[in-house]
Amino acid sequence: MKSIRRLILAICLMYSPLALWGQSILKGKVVDSAGEILPGVVVIGQGETVITDADGMFVLNNAPRGSSVEFQCLGFV
Repeated sequence: MKSIRRLILAICLMYSPLALWGQSILKGKVVDSAGEILPGVVVIGQGETVITDADGMFVLNNAPRGSSVEFQCLGFV
């Protein structure tokens, strides 16, 4: 019974880094050309959409390397 538990533990420890291998996090801050913070901007990544917070910050989880990101903002004059 102990050997089965050790085997299962060894397998879990061996494969756990592989689960994290392909995941990457993209963090950023959205500002305009004058450097002003832009809250409420829609940030569209591959398979995930988020909105910037009051400080213009966003986080896309599971953003594959080399993927494109689209920003959409509705502004008023």
